[in-house]
Amino acid sequence: MLSVEAQEASPSSSLNRTRRAIEVRRTQQALLCGALEWDNDRCKDGVVVFRRVFAGHPTVVCIANMGSTTTPAVAGDLLCTSGDLVGGEVPPNTTAWFATRD
Repeated sequence: MLSVEAQEASPSSSLNRTRRAIEVRRTQQALLCGALEWDNDRCKDGVVVFRRVFAGHPTVVCIANMGSTTTPAVAGDLLCTSGDLVGGEVPPNTTAWFATRD
């Protein structure tokens, strides 16, 4: 376990990733007020994908990869992630949130 001081110095620390997720939840209207849509075509092999949609605002796409292989990301701005993407894909044991304009 790293001290708060050590974690504050690292952008990829658990502390900073959690702070970023809280900031995204507070600032993305789709997460605050949007409808939930499951992406059933991509929900398989340990991968869960859903969208939060709110008219006039970016759609937020969440990809939670609990599988054993990487899964493609979506085109859009990366809002936050629990781990680093690998070659534009979400690796196992990683969740990523993206802002898209559908």
